[in-house]
Amino acid sequence: MNRLALVTGAAGGLGEALVYKFWIEGWSVVLLDRDSKGLHRIMTNISSGGVNGYTQRIGQKVYKLECDLAEVADI
Repeated sequence: MNRLALVTGAAGGLGEALVYKFWIEGWSVVLLDRDSKGLHRIMTNISSGGVNGYTQRIGQKVYKLECDLAEVADI
């Protein structure tokens, strides 16, 4: 079963921890944050196997969206 998690504030702190937790458990993940460098860092970690050496499962995907949910124009 494919599951998808949308994580706001994904580029740091609790949001980043949740991204890695969902990823390791086999979920596909959508990363939302206004920090483009942080999003890029997490995408690099995931794509390089830098999340506890976890190997991506078939059908599992990660997406990023740079946006500020406090800005109506970004939503």
